[in-house]
Amino acid sequence: MADNKKGPDLGVVLALIAVVISICTMIISLVETSIMQKQQQSMSESAKASIWPYVIPQVDTAIKDEDAEFSLVVENKGVGPALIKNLELYYDGQPLEGSPFTYVLKLCPDAIPTNVYTNRISNSVLSPGESKQVLGMTLKHVDFLKFAEFTSKISTNYCYSNIYGDLWVSVDGLPVESKSCAQ
Repeated sequence: MADNKKGPDLGVVLALIAVVISICTMIISLVETSIMQKQQQSMSESAKASIWPYVIPQVDTAIKDEDAEFSLVVENKGVGPALIKNLELYYDGQPLEGSPFTYVLKLCPDAIPTNVYTNRISNSVLSPGESKQVLGMTLKHVDFLKFAEFTSKISTNYCYSNIYGDLWVSVDGLPVESKSCAQ
């Protein structure tokens, strides 16, 4: 007797179904892997944002009674600690050589310093919300216009990082993310 087959062999059909299921499983696995990588990247960025430091300098000048006061304070307004790599003072665009008070005394030779404060902040840590005074002075018998001229020409350059090593440098007085502290 002859074997009469109508249609495809059942073994071949089952093999094709198995191949289609395997291909679908592989595609689903690749899509899941891509989604998981995006989630991991998003979580990493979220973790960095949760410890982002934001360091800004604040220059204050005041006249009280007959005294002129000047202070430079650096504050971390971010949510994570800032590792201060360096902070440099500039006068009229040039690095401040020596004490800032010598510059004031050149401009205002009659000035008498009554309170002088300097603090090196390079290679230190600023906690979130913490501020440190870098420079402060109180002067008597000062020409207020010349003193204001001096304080208006003081600027800073600084570089700091978060705990992951991401760096920021000052650009026009504001921090900008960078690859190195070179300015």
